[in-house]
Amino acid sequence: MSGIFEHRELNEEEGNTTPESVSYGFAAASDFVASYGWYILFGVIGLVYLNSWLDTRLQGWRKQRKQEDEYSRYDANEVLKRQEAMERARERLQAQYDAQAEEYAKKQKEKAEQKSKEEIEDWERHQKGLGYKSKKKVTEDEGTAAQRVKQDKPKKRIRDDYNPLWGGQGSGFRPARRGFSGGG
Repeated sequence: MSGIFEHRELNEEEGNTTPESVSYGFAAASDFVASYGWYILFGVIGLVYLNSWLDTRLQGWRKQRKQEDEYSRYDANEVLKRQEAMERARERLQAQYDAQAEEYAKKQKEKAEQKSKEEIEDWERHQKGLGYKSKKKVTEDEGTAAQRVKQDKPKKRIRDDYNPLWGGQGSGFRPARRGFSGGG
């Protein structure tokens, strides 16, 4: 047990040698804050506001400087070359579009001519008494005829005796008729 007490005595001797200076400093600081606390608070708020105001001004100034530096780096010849390249690319795309539009117009014209020919042939057929419009397509091949035969087959029914549209096959519940004939 004697070892524990000796250890405590050593710690007390090694502790803070000037506790009066620390307590005096703490007391002075608390007195200062008590006397000037509101001034300190308003000063801190003012500094925060001033900092944010200056920060926005500095960012604007930096942005303006950066733009001026970028404008000074531009060379008129480079800008002109870039614009000419863009114009050439636009012209090339416009030429492609014009070619596609011309090709589409030719196809539409050919279709219109083909349709008018068919109408003339139908009219001539009608004049000869062969019928006004052809029921068969001239370009029909055997593959489409085979598909038509498959389509003409009737579909197999699951149950021949049931059709949901007939109505007599359900539960048989029918609500009572409403009327004004209540007893009384």
